[in-house]
Amino acid sequence: PNFRRRESNLKLKVGRDVIHDIKCIEFIRRELKFPNEIRIDANQGYSLKQLQYIIPTLKEYGVTYVEEPVKIKDLPVAAELLHHYGLKVILDESLNIVRSDLGARLPARQVRQGRTFSDYDIDAINIKLSRIGNIKEALRLIKLAKKHNIKVVIGCSEELEKGMKAIYALGQEAEKLEVLLEVEGFGPLRLKRRAMAIPRWMNRLENLVLIIGHRLSTAAFDLWWEMARIPVILLKQSKKLSSLSLRLIELTGKYPGRMHPKHLLSGVEPQYLKWLSTDDSVLDVGCGNGQHTLKAAAKVRRTVGFDTDMKQLKLAEAAAGRSGRSNAEFRKLSAEGKLPFSSGEFSAVLFLGVLEHLDKREGIIKEVVRVLKPGGKLLLGVPNEQTSWKRLQMRFGISHYTDPDHRIEYSMNDIRKFLEENGFSILKIEPTAYDTPWAGIIDLIGGISLGWYRKLIEWKWKKVKYHPEETISFFIVASKVK
Repeated sequence: PNFRRRESNLKLKVGRDVIHDIKCIEFIRRELKFPNEIRIDANQGYSLKQLQYIIPTLKEYGVTYVEEPVKIKDLPVAAELLHHYGLKVILDESLNIVRSDLGARLPARQVRQGRTFSDYDIDAINIKLSRIGNIKEALRLIKLAKKHNIKVVIGCSEELEKGMKAIYALGQEAEKLEVLLEVEGFGPLRLKRRAMAIPRWMNRLENLVLIIGHRLSTAAFDLWWEMARIPVILLKQSKKLSSLSLRLIELTGKYPGRMHPKHLLSGVEPQYLKWLSTDDSVLDVGCGNGQHTLKAAAKVRRTVGFDTDMKQLKLAEAAAGRSGRSNAEFRKLSAEGKLPFSSGEFSAVLFLGVLEHLDKREGIIKEVVRVLKPGGKLLLGVPNEQTSWKRLQMRFGISHYTDPDHRIEYSMNDIRKFLEENGFSILKIEPTAYDTPWAGIIDLIGGISLGWYRKLIEWKWKKVKYHPEETISFFIVASKVK
């Protein structure tokens, strides 16, 4: 209750046991329902593999900053890893000795090599006033941080009179300096301290035991990490069987060209069809072999599909000829340039499994907004990044994207934010199918037998109804804001 009332952040000390750390973060968010920002401070306690293992939890539970995650020698790799997943890195000022450049406390060898603080791609520095000593020194470090575009956290302990006086003095300038003030301690509670005479040899022995224990536990975890990732890698590689299923469809005569078995299931209505009406004019972005374009054409007044792959477009035109869909048109165009259509020309846009393949996503979404009529519908399909299977891949340092050609995958919050920032109001978000590590094998079965494939697909549909968070992708209906 105090945290919520003060609107404060929570800094969690971690780095001893990565499994225990994950449970703590989950408990704070789920059981305590702590609503504000959580930062973790590992005090250089993680190995790179342990850091990789905890990243999905940090991302899922909204941890923003990670302070001193690994040893300073591993910090460049760790910073790159954290930034890849949208997490930020804080460096403690206790590493400071090279005072000319924010005083990064680098090992002497790295100082001789000319390494500086800015080489480590740090997002923020945590300055403890009780260690810095005075306001003047804190202000100097703040100015240096601003010079390198690095954010600053100023902190002290409530137990230290010198630190508290400094916080009160600096607090008046905090808004102007754009720094976050961090106060640690027990508030009105004071602990009674007893003076205990501990022999120096006993203290050294205790420290030695702790260091050896930590190193052994880290080595044991790293060994387990290497062994546990082998079956995950094998299951990930089985996804390549999906491409083999396309060949089998062609070789077994189920379709005159390569086709995913999901398009050949009879009696299965795509999710987007119920959102289309007979008066609609529809644009299909990245139409491929035209399967979605032609299914939409059976219901609407006009469809236009475009793609860059001429071979796929020829298959689409041939399929349109066989089905007699004269209201379906196909063009060779790129989704990463200006579209040759007038503003407000279409009442609906199909954008299924394409956005994640593009580099210039902002550009195409703006073009989609332009060619849509006011109130027109965007029917979007994008992959879900936050399934259990994908988080498991992330933990073991394996690319978790569904397709190696994907540039990005989305959490539900990320795709909501992207669409709302680009002029859309979300009407509906639906799951599509359960994400499973056996997807490649299921697709391979589809290349051999559509009957068995249908039963397995129906199992995936039933499964995702009970676990919508495990959907492999989101189907989103959004309306252009008038």
